[in-house]
Amino acid sequence: MQDVRRAAVIGLGSMGWGAALSLLRADFSVAGCDVRTDVLQRFAEAGGKPCTTPAKAAEATEAILIFVVNSKQAEDVLFGSQGALETAVPGTVFLLCTTMAPSAAISIAERLEAVGMLVIDAPVSGGHLKALSGLWVRVPTKLSSGLRLHSRPFQPRFSGWATGPAPARRSR
Repeated sequence: MQDVRRAAVIGLGSMGWGAALSLLRADFSVAGCDVRTDVLQRFAEAGGKPCTTPAKAAEATEAILIFVVNSKQAEDVLFGSQGALETAVPGTVFLLCTTMAPSAAISIAERLEAVGMLVIDAPVSGGHLKALSGLWVRVPTKLSSGLRLHSRPFQPRFSGWATGPAPARRSR
């Protein structure tokens, strides 16, 4: 299995910022995308590659973590103008870390999978301080086409990566 070394984090708020810094500490090359220029400047100072569009962040990236506020924003950064799908190649792993309704997660995953992307439905918990330390929890769900193949490279890099005992069942 190829080790994932290039990742993008779209949405550098509390949780996305922590995930991006954890990836940087684990020697990933990390592209970060956010609408706030001051955050992108701090991200560059931390060693990340700041990007002003999701399309730019997705270039030559093997895994893309989506940490935006809601499903509407997730759709925009994925499928909208200058969205990640403009430059992502088939086989890219998308981790949907945004809290959203099950029906929205299913719809987004189906659209991604239809163009050859792999999806891990990965809503997270743990709060800002745990995110900064890498101690956040991925809440398991049934909707995770890329999980078996692509979650292992992340596990040793996030010191607190954990999943529950069994996938939760998503309903429409």
